[in-house]
Amino acid sequence: MEGVDASDAKATLVIKSIIREIVAICAEEGHVVHDDLAAFMVKSVVLSPSSGFKSDSEMTKEDIAGLVDACVSKLVDTDSTSTATIKMQVHFGRVYQSYGDIVLAHRDRLNASLRELEQDIIDSMAGSRDECELLYRKIVSSILIRSGVGSATDITVVREATAALESVLPPIELGTFAALSPRQKAKQLRELATIVTGIRLFNKSCGKGGRSIPDLDVTLTDATAKLLGTIRGNHRRFTELATLYAAAVEAAPTDDKWLEPLMNARQYTTYLALLQRDVASIANKVGELNQRQAARVAALKETVQSKAAVPTDQVYPQFTELAEILAELQEAHTFLGNVYQITADLLPFTMTQNTFATANEVEMGAVVVSPHISRVHAGVVLESATLTANALAALGVEDGEPVPPVPAALEDKVLTAADVAASTAANGVVELLTPETTHGYEWLPLHNGGFCVTSAAAEVPLVVPVDREIGVLQYNGRCYGFATVGHMKAFLEEVDTVLADVVANASEYPDLIELLQLHEYFATDLRGGLQLGALQGSDAPIMSNSGCQTSTHPVESNIVNGYESNEWELRRKAIHLANLRQKRTHSVQTDNSNFKRETSTQVYLPKTSNTQTRRDGSTSVPKPVTYIKHLRGARGPKAKKAQVVDLTVGIGGLELDIRGLHGSR
Repeated sequence: MEGVDASDAKATLVIKSIIREIVAICAEEGHVVHDDLAAFMVKSVVLSPSSGFKSDSEMTKEDIAGLVDACVSKLVDTDSTSTATIKMQVHFGRVYQSYGDIVLAHRDRLNASLRELEQDIIDSMAGSRDECELLYRKIVSSILIRSGVGSATDITVVREATAALESVLPPIELGTFAALSPRQKAKQLRELATIVTGIRLFNKSCGKGGRSIPDLDVTLTDATAKLLGTIRGNHRRFTELATLYAAAVEAAPTDDKWLEPLMNARQYTTYLALLQRDVASIANKVGELNQRQAARVAALKETVQSKAAVPTDQVYPQFTELAEILAELQEAHTFLGNVYQITADLLPFTMTQNTFATANEVEMGAVVVSPHISRVHAGVVLESATLTANALAALGVEDGEPVPPVPAALEDKVLTAADVAASTAANGVVELLTPETTHGYEWLPLHNGGFCVTSAAAEVPLVVPVDREIGVLQYNGRCYGFATVGHMKAFLEEVDTVLADVVANASEYPDLIELLQLHEYFATDLRGGLQLGALQGSDAPIMSNSGCQTSTHPVESNIVNGYESNEWELRRKAIHLANLRQKRTHSVQTDNSNFKRETSTQVYLPKTSNTQTRRDGSTSVPKPVTYIKHLRGARGPKAKKAQVVDLTVGIGGLELDIRGLHGSR
């Protein structure tokens, strides 16, 4: 294994040296060639059967010199349409980026431009008055740079941003800011930038400031409409040219005069279709952002309503949202600028006066090839409003007349599932997918770049767009589209042969590798099959000096500086964040409330108890009876004092105390 790795490393070094030599020779002849273009040209020359290079045999120094000469001659040939197409493909692959990649790169550049300034702000302790003023000016500069609206050297813009910052972070509170941890400072800097930018945007909407803040909503709306119109116009024009080129190739298969222009036009329209989808998406995004911005400004005006003071928790989030909308508009502007540049760069790789025929020449040629123009080509040609009367007359149609209907005998029969089941495929099962039977049919990704696979497999590859309405065939997990039902039937007769012929045609015409998206078949052929035996030398492994260095005392990177274990401190912070001045206490109990936190319950076990039934009972109490004596008798000095005698009868029987009575007689 070590010998194989050393051999692969040696081959890689040799290939890189070949690429560098090709780039240097082209530079000497006045042609700027990128490494990617040189590498792709080396691959196309080696894979082409007409080049004479055999991938299974060793290459001598003479073979490598011939390879370099062949690549250089193709790269410096300004009259070659195939070379122009390859240059277009390599250039587009280098410069095109998705919206997410461009936004990420834009943010990385912004953070890189602010890294040194923000680090100075974070490291500053601001002890003296002069240091505090310098720190405050640095904070204002960082806010202006991050917002992207206004220059830090414009005194009016600086005063406006300073006034907005003083309403959020007064200079007297710089001591509190300086006492924060580095992570908290970085976070607060970003928050200050969004709030201050939102304040400036709101002031601009009220007519009280906003110097150097462009109207991105209007600018982007106009720019997207203009760019979309340009792309659509070029796409329509080159689609018509490609249709005429395809008709000419189909009429004279042995004459490849129009084959290279056809591939060039198809590749250009493919890229334009991709750019058109991107611009349309940006246009929709800009429209949504404009609506959000207008709604937020209206809500802010309703919240403020000329009040002297407004709670910060009501306006700061709205200012932040305004700044975020502006940032998204700026990212859309950056992406739109990239698309505009790509659109301008691709045009020189297309039709020129000395290489391509003009549209009028192709239309005049249609007079000769008109009997051979197929249905699909004729339909597209007649849709053009810019064709001359010659092309229409060649098709047997007077200017202004509708397209004649196709006779029923020539109408393609609709393909059924039984026809597909009868096909013979060696490596899998072919399945018919139609719009009526397949969910999400319009989003199915088509193999071969959305072009008819049967036409691309012909002896002279004809690049024709597919017709999704007739259905697609799924084979080995891939969906293949076709221009007509007849092409679909031809594919079913020899499935594997058709696919092999497409790859073979791509080897002979390298333009098709990118156009039909066949990179997987050629990604490793150059490096894996090319044998550079004469330049490999001995089998000794390549030696190189290398080293690595690690930290002596690694420091954990997951330390949370803001961690707090004191429960009362956590409560104090929670109350501070809650802002209970305008709140009221309320609670809601649900069936799942016991899952909100850990709870525990303790109860006493039930005791053993007895039960006794009731029985009837009665009680009796004595009836109190009293008698007052000495109420009658002698009066005057001999009269006796009245006394109360208890005559109550007890419960047990009659027990009368009559001694008092005898004494009264």
